[in-house]
Amino acid sequence: MGPEESGLAALPSTDADNARWELLGTDRPFVERAAVFDPAQIQRITLDDQCARFAELQDRLAQQTTERAREQARTLGIAEIAVTWEFPVARVAFGYTREEHEPERGVLTGFHNKYHHDGKYPVYVAASDTEALLVTFSARSVLSFLNAKGLTAGAAEDESAARQQLLQLFTHQDDPEAARAAATVHTVIHTLGHLLLRSLDDGQVGLAENTLAEWVVTKALTVAIYADNVREFTLGSLWTLLSNRVLSWLESTADSVLSCENDPLCHQSSPRCCERCVYLTFGCQLFNDDLDRGLAAEFLRHTAALSDT
Repeated sequence: MGPEESGLAALPSTDADNARWELLGTDRPFVERAAVFDPAQIQRITLDDQCARFAELQDRLAQQTTERAREQARTLGIAEIAVTWEFPVARVAFGYTREEHEPERGVLTGFHNKYHHDGKYPVYVAASDTEALLVTFSARSVLSFLNAKGLTAGAAEDESAARQQLLQLFTHQDDPEAARAAATVHTVIHTLGHLLLRSLDDGQVGLAENTLAEWVVTKALTVAIYADNVREFTLGSLWTLLSNRVLSWLESTADSVLSCENDPLCHQSSPRCCERCVYLTFGCQLFNDDLDRGLAAEFLRHTAALSDT
């Protein structure tokens, strides 16, 4: 939808690659991510903004704590943490009935009335804005991790080049090696998103795990954690987290990767995940599929080593 001299359309590629980029550009979560991160559409405040604000206010203690949080984020492979009060959520529902109940013969028939809605099936929508944490992982850290595992080759000069290389993995799903690398990225990002969400369930931000939900856009290395409500919800809990508790939150997340209440059984399982360490009660888009705390631990060990060099 944008001008040809910018965005995906500006990337140099062959005609065959152009077709792949066009498929990526029509991927709904990817397009949604572009809208959510457009400051002209939705305002957000980043951890870097908070650090600059504390420096301007000459609040030395808050500034030092925020800078430590930024360092901790880097050790987790996180490029940006932000909060917004305008995260748009829409819930869609429609009624249906079953005409058959025997196995493999069930048919779902939507409710409709030929005298209303022009004979179409009515769909009921509840739209609202809520508060959310927006976490974006570093493309260079993810690409370096894939290189270390032998899934890709070649380093990137900067974050933008790394993101382009990772996007190419998702546009070449017909290549088994690219598909394996893309699947690894998804597992890591999805698992860390769950751990970040569960680490909020400590009674200090006023939001329990079962009142939160995730929105994952793996291609953009982005996870959003939002208050799962059908009404407008801007209590400010996540703003408080960004202002005062982000360091302890990130430290708790790092600790949760390494241990589980069901260890050693969970630690010995493959993939390494269960209801006591990674699973979400209601808020997972994929119903707790494709999670592995062991792979996430590998990624964090790698990013910690990168931050030390």
